Amino acid sequence: MTYDEICKNKLEQAKDVCKELNMFSFNKVVKRNNVPAKWSDESRKEIRNSRSDGCCSLCNDIDKEDCSCINVEEKNGTFTYNMKYICHGAHSLDFLRSIKKPGGGNLIDDVENKPINWNYTPVLFLFENPSNEKKSWEESGFVDRKLTIYEQNEGKCPSADWHWIYGGYDEDYLEYPNCFVQKAYGGLVASIVKMFRLANAYVTDAVKCSMNCDKKFLTTNQYHAKAVENCCVNRLCKEAEILTMHSKRLTIFAFGKRAFILARKYLVKDKYTVIVKLPHPSDINISDDFRKYIIFAKVFKTLTNRGNGFTAVKEFLDNDRRVAISSRVDERIKDENLKQEIKKMFKENNIKVKSVCIKPEKLYVRIKFNYNSQIYGFCYDGYDDNSFWAWNYGKKRHITEKEKDLQRLYDLFKQCLGVDIERNDNIMEV
Repeated sequence: MTYDEICKNKLEQAKDVCKELNMFSFNKVVKRNNVPAKWSDESRKEIRNSRSDGCCSLCNDIDKEDCSCINVEEKNGTFTYNMKYICHGAHSLDFLRSIKKPGGGNLIDDVENKPINWNYTPVLFLFENPSNEKKSWEESGFVDRKLTIYEQNEGKCPSADWHWIYGGYDEDYLEYPNCFVQKAYGGLVASIVKMFRLANAYVTDAVKCSMNCDKKFLTTNQYHAKAVENCCVNRLCKEAEILTMHSKRLTIFAFGKRAFILARKYLVKDKYTVIVKLPHPSDINISDDFRKYIIFAKVFKTLTNRGNGFTAVKEFLDNDRRVAISSRVDERIKDENLKQEIKKMFKENNIKVKSVCIKPEKLYVRIKFNYNSQIYGFCYDGYDDNSFWAWNYGKKRHITEKEKDLQRLYDLFKQCLGVDIERNDNIMEV
């Protein structure tokens, strides 16, 4: 069997996993008579426009007097504790079905056309628990009439949409680092799935229900321990079992300390399971500038099996810095005073300028000048991988590091375009 045939077989296995997980999500967690086998505009509309047929009732088996999640306390006609909102997981193939390509079609087409380019190792993105439902109870899709306070607290409110994916994503929106920001959840997962070509990944909450206390969202360490254990053993572990039905290996990215603790307690069972803690999207103590680096670096190191994490980070930082510098240079080219500033700078260094060509629409700048009876040129080409080059027209070669005076002029040219030489800005040289 060729490697291409092996990958086609792995794709079919991933489709089986996706189907089984959807069956689990829409049968054991959020219950629907018509279980969608995969995400589509039609299946999503069905979820949004029709009523659910119930939801997980594991907690009902716990002694209500022993579990604050169920034993709500009535004060002045209201209930201070309730587990009301419940949500399901989503598979990466369904994410890919929802990601719209700029030229038409969806990213799933790339997987179908070239399965050899995708990664089929099981990956689990784990969050702690859902937050409170944003919509009002009667708009949730679970009921079609307004319920009494008692009925609201006796039942649960399933997600009113295809959780995590919702209406899908535009591929351009998922470009790094747009979704590597605070409060990005499904978009962050979709971006990682796209970036690392994950065809068999799954995102879910360790505990499927949120708990509210006087409208305040509570974390799982404030739940009753029996409710957490019940959910993790009977729901989370089952999801992990389905995800790894064709593979021993499992990579877990746990967002936040409590998700990490739950994963380590219930999911790490042998040497084939790897767990990595990532910052939670709600963590306000981490700036987005740092967040985008740390999430990428940890995911990159883990999924690409790079032994040296510092090397992985350095490679990423170098590339990210180059893109940022290129953006700064591109803006500088649009400055109408740039040509005069370049000529002035060369004149102050007693260099005779032959021509300065600036094409803002093409992000292109080139200067030709005489130096030691030779004609040289410095150029920046924003359409050629954001590259700088320095050329000796007479000898038809690039300038070398030994030509110190020319290197100094070259640095001055870069500074005119916004490159910070003292900070050793990393730029592409050709």
